[in-house]
Amino acid sequence: MTTALYEVSQTIPIRISELNNLTDYAELIKSKNEVIYNSLCRSTCVLISAHLEGFLKEVKMAIIQDLNFYHKGFSSMPVPIQRLFCEKIAHYEGVPTADIATRIKQLIEFFSKNSVPVDLQAFNYKENINKNPNADFIDLVFEKMGLKSMLNSLTKTPLERVFENNSNVNNMILRELKKLRSVLYKLPCNSFPSAYAFEYVTSKSKTTGGQSMWHSYMEQVLQRRHTVAHGDTMSNLTTSDELKSDVIKLEVLMHGILFSAAYFYTGKSKATT
Repeated sequence: MTTALYEVSQTIPIRISELNNLTDYAELIKSKNEVIYNSLCRSTCVLISAHLEGFLKEVKMAIIQDLNFYHKGFSSMPVPIQRLFCEKIAHYEGVPTADIATRIKQLIEFFSKNSVPVDLQAFNYKENINKNPNADFIDLVFEKMGLKSMLNSLTKTPLERVFENNSNVNNMILRELKKLRSVLYKLPCNSFPSAYAFEYVTSKSKTTGGQSMWHSYMEQVLQRRHTVAHGDTMSNLTTSDELKSDVIKLEVLMHGILFSAAYFYTGKSKATT
């Protein structure tokens, strides 16, 4: 049986293919029809964000699915995920924080003795799960599950070389990422090369973690998306070349998030040299 994380990895080429189709056609038609060219570029600005949002939802669900299978019980699940699940049950609008904390503690104790599978989709009380995936949101998604500073974990790895904007380097990175997907095929994910020994910022040192190039990239992507999606302009804010570069970075970012999550939850103690 393959892991849910591996299945998510197989969706990345599908997502990237749609974006590449748009940028390729924009490049083809650039000198022939400026109106369509501009429309394609504007559409791609929005779809880059949409694909990342959908991807994050899939990764979150896959982590829970794999941990349910791997740990075989609530009591063996990571404590932050136990708490996140119980918080979804305990939280109601208007209930004092202290009361919610008491209920969470009671639920954790109960489920530790009476095991249930964790299902974060089962209790969505008055939640807006459709949020634009800016840098802070990406970090928060995983921080609630115990992984501190997801985007900073991608620094000091070969992934960061994508910001050199060198086509040969990019091709090398993408070939390596394609090979590394096989690491996710079964649990534990124990074959990550030492170069991908992701580092995680603790809660005490998070404020000193700084802003990575991934944070800057996400800020740029989201700024374009907001300007187009909210109707602030009818102009084209970018070029097909810039979007092609953004799509490559998105492909690397998706793989990085997936590998970092797998490394943290099921394989970090198994990294190889």
